[in-house]
Amino acid sequence: MKIRNITLSLALMTCALLALALGLSGCAKQKPAFAPSSSVSIGIGGFYQPQNTRQLLAGYMPEEIEQVDQKIFPQLDHDFEAMLREHTDREYVGSEVSYQCMLKHRQMDYVSAFAFWMDVGKCMNVDLILVPQVQAWREREGGDLGVEVPAAVTMDFFLLDVNNQALIARSRYDEAQAALASNLLNVGKFFSRGGKWVTAHELAQEGMIKAIKEIGL
Repeated sequence: MKIRNITLSLALMTCALLALALGLSGCAKQKPAFAPSSSVSIGIGGFYQPQNTRQLLAGYMPEEIEQVDQKIFPQLDHDFEAMLREHTDREYVGSEVSYQCMLKHRQMDYVSAFAFWMDVGKCMNVDLILVPQVQAWREREGGDLGVEVPAAVTMDFFLLDVNNQALIARSRYDEAQAALASNLLNVGKFFSRGGKWVTAHELAQEGMIKAIKEIGL
């Protein structure tokens, strides 16, 4: 009987913690920072990693920069555009066009990131351009059921108004997966991730969904 009571108490505690975590996540929801009308055209910039403060659109550079494998960016471009098609109801000028425009205009090393992306947006002939940056990327070391090092991703998404030359929205995602036992308030994330250790690409997809919702696309 005592064992059964202990088991029941643990189950109730787990449910209570789950409800608390889900409730807190619900309370944390905010209205989109900016919701572009369906009439405006939006271009998608290609993912890249800022190498110096000139290449930042906002924020600051970490003290030590760990280089992200360039092979990751095309997959992120593909994933993000697939997410946009799935979760929004509008057309976009894709990142492949932005790359063509990037080759035609001033190199980012010699002008500010803002001026550079304004030129790219004009070249793409869009009203707004959405620019994603990867600040940090760490692959997990291990598998779904256990890791030596968990995945971690830091990304920024900036929505720029090309016509009025302004930064109008930003979404930041900074996530390192942690064990459930280290923070019980992560129980909601734990179950949403299928109760497993996820990859850096899976974290990045969470960040993409977050950006779509926060920016109001």
